[in-house]
Amino acid sequence: AWSEATGADEVCALFVIDPDLFDVVLPRRRAVLLAGLEDLDRSLSELGGRLRVERGDPREVVPRVAEDLGVEVVHVNREITPYGVERDRVIMESVDLEQADGLYIQPPGSVRTEEGTIYQVFSPFHRTWQEMPMRQDPDPGETRVLSETGSGIPDGADADVVGGESDALDRLAEFADDVGDYHEVRDRPDLDQTSRLSIALKYGFVSPKRVYREMDGRSKGRQAFNRQLAWREFYAHLLYDNPEMPTRPLREKYSAMEWRDAPDELEAWKEGMTGYPFVDAGMRQLKEEGWLHNRVRLVVASFLVKDLLIDWTEGERHFRRHLLDADVAQNSG
Repeated sequence: AWSEATGADEVCALFVIDPDLFDVVLPRRRAVLLAGLEDLDRSLSELGGRLRVERGDPREVVPRVAEDLGVEVVHVNREITPYGVERDRVIMESVDLEQADGLYIQPPGSVRTEEGTIYQVFSPFHRTWQEMPMRQDPDPGETRVLSETGSGIPDGADADVVGGESDALDRLAEFADDVGDYHEVRDRPDLDQTSRLSIALKYGFVSPKRVYREMDGRSKGRQAFNRQLAWREFYAHLLYDNPEMPTRPLREKYSAMEWRDAPDELEAWKEGMTGYPFVDAGMRQLKEEGWLHNRVRLVVASFLVKDLLIDWTEGERHFRRHLLDADVAQNSG
């Protein structure tokens, strides 16, 4: 009954709903998270346990639950956002926090140049990243999951919104079977030829290692897809080394850029009313669906920054508010 992963006979699967994050996002994104929590709770119930959900400041809730249960160690996935890093630093003052790197294939900060610095350019990063062995996850063993549900999963689920591991694995299996000429069509926003796994990866519904292994192979389509996973890791490494990346340019010289103060044009961009059909279609899809094709994201962002000359952080904040897969490292990058 001992687990290599936790070193314990019993575990409490705890998720803390942080009001500072949960209450400020749009209802659709809350619904995705809630669907994922419900899916996880169903999976745990099949193992004889339940998901414990509590609401409140994690810096207070985690130590309180740990003390109530008399746990020896709390296991979490390592965070790299400035908010998450500071939150976990405070929690560490009260409990033994064991951090794992399950959100990325190679832990942020581990892919470095011969000089020991973080790569600033993707291609050499990708070459080194590919050559590094993938770290093996520990054996989960036969640990018993506790059945206490805490406050429970809050209301707010949407029948039209799916999320969680079950949906992510179905989506992954379907895409792996039909990856085909992904390398040739992935830049075509008029075609539905991407995996749409970004939301699952953002929430941790599926492990990037699982995705990489499933998509591993010699076909050009699979290689092109796994290269996109490397792009995701590249930006995570940049954020790890540059915690100010969400608000400051990576190259200091661009801090001197004089942006235009054009609130009407910024609002027209947000609403998809610029008069440029491709840009407007993308911005309206973002507002309606909370998702955009990779190329469309590049087009609308470039239009804001390079044509309207409006501060990129305005666009990053808008993306972060509306995207279901909103990710600080990816958005900033």
